[in-house]
Amino acid sequence: MNTENPTHRLNPINHAKAPSDTHPFAQAQRGVTALEWALVLPVLLALVLGVVDLGRWLAAAGSLHEAARLGARLAVVCDLDDPQVSSRALARVVGLQALAPPPTFTVSREPAACSAANCQRIRVSLSGAALQGVMPAWGGSLPLPTAVVELPRESLSSQVNGRNNPSCL
Repeated sequence: MNTENPTHRLNPINHAKAPSDTHPFAQAQRGVTALEWALVLPVLLALVLGVVDLGRWLAAAGSLHEAARLGARLAVVCDLDDPQVSSRALARVVGLQALAPPPTFTVSREPAACSAANCQRIRVSLSGAALQGVMPAWGGSLPLPTAVVELPRESLSSQVNGRNNPSCL
């Protein structure tokens, strides 16, 4: 304690000694706040990163369903056997580039062996996609649900009335 200034540790309101001087265990309590933060901070950080992963997972699931909707739309308005329907649908949707492994794009028809003249429905499914979590120690990737969209047939041709469909280019 500073002996030169006897009022060094006095409370400015009632000029009494500060509580830390009167408490016998004041020195034993030093650093308790730092210890509490050291115990609570990992839990809070895990909670925040879990919320971030949940948001990323929901955004990726939404993007996957949007790609399935777009793929089904392209499949019913473009040529029946257009091999670029899947690449166009996946390229136009933002957020699918972060998926590892990328989704498997499957186009099926009803009836199964139909032609452009007798197809009734087109079904597009995207499956097998997973999102890598922020914290790899939590178990790696988070699997995404399969996105399935089924639409009734439309033109099934890239040209309608002699004009090119801009969606199929």
